[in-house]
Amino acid sequence: MTTRQPVSSRQLVDRRRGLHAQSPPLGGRDHDPTYVPVFCGVEWNLWKTRQLPFNDLAVGDALFLTCPDGRGGSEIWAEGVVTDVTKERYDTMEHAWQLMVQAWPKLLSKKAWIQHRYNVGKPDTGWLLAWSYDTVRPIGVPRPPDLKFQPNGWRRLDDIPESKLRAWDILPMSKKP
Repeated sequence: MTTRQPVSSRQLVDRRRGLHAQSPPLGGRDHDPTYVPVFCGVEWNLWKTRQLPFNDLAVGDALFLTCPDGRGGSEIWAEGVVTDVTKERYDTMEHAWQLMVQAWPKLLSKKAWIQHRYNVGKPDTGWLLAWSYDTVRPIGVPRPPDLKFQPNGWRRLDDIPESKLRAWDILPMSKKP
């Protein structure tokens, strides 16, 4: 089941390893001096139990996306907005793949899905949380050491004072003046 909901003001941070694609620009990089690449991606979690943000993640939610920085830390590389969400129980890895390709038909072959480094060793039955996003701006700042994640790779930003987010230079665009 794909859930489409109204735009939300929830802010989340996701520590991921997903599939990202650069969308082609209108006019192209060589012809437009204002060209900024836009990235879209598809990410997923496979869990034995539903975890945050399974019940909360919705289309329109803002995300800060992080990646390893190559020096043992991580970098907040972009702010994104959720464009689609799939939340389902799955009975086999093949079933999880079927749920994914219903939402994103050209994502991965079944073999590539089952052998994907994230999926190897995941529960054969459980809960799939999958989402796609578009980036709204690049950020490229080191993740502050006191911005901690839950073990599942997620962190809500609701409880962090706006002044701290501003100091870290990760104030969501929806909160910028």
